[in-house]
Amino acid sequence: MTRLVVVGIVVTLPVALILPSVLRVREFPRRIKCASNLHQIGLAILDYANEHYAQNPVSIDQLLTQPRCPPEVFICPSSNDESATGSTPTALLGDFNKPGHCSYIYLGLGTGNSSSADTVILYEPLSNHGGEGMNVLFGDGHAEWFDARTSAKLIAIINTGVRPVRLSMIRWSAATTP
Repeated sequence: MTRLVVVGIVVTLPVALILPSVLRVREFPRRIKCASNLHQIGLAILDYANEHYAQNPVSIDQLLTQPRCPPEVFICPSSNDESATGSTPTALLGDFNKPGHCSYIYLGLGTGNSSSADTVILYEPLSNHGGEGMNVLFGDGHAEWFDARTSAKLIAIINTGVRPVRLSMIRWSAATTP
């Protein structure tokens, strides 16, 4: 009986040690796809602003009419969200605005195509990638990965209501936090 227990431990121990690494390896491509989605949304926002007197959309659902932004682009592959559907633009918009059809949070209201590479336009909930971090879209259309600590600082700044949120605020916050 003790040999069976020892064999069981010897067999399950490597699995327990390897499983977290396997899960991290599977998560990395999802983070890259998510960043690609944000970049695509960023380009659509820049296109929108160029056509609307340098103003970003009031909400990101206005991008659904652009060919660059099909509903799938608004879904982080690490989230439980699903693409919005609809047989007409009105039905698609109605479905999109229901919970579970957009993995990202828009901060671009009141900003425009003159927003700097420092201005946060869109971010995702920290829960999308298991609390390890999140992707963030900036005013020039580029996306960056923030680790969990930096993400928490960004969310704390966002929760204060300050707009626009700038990357320099996060760096300043990091420099003043023990």
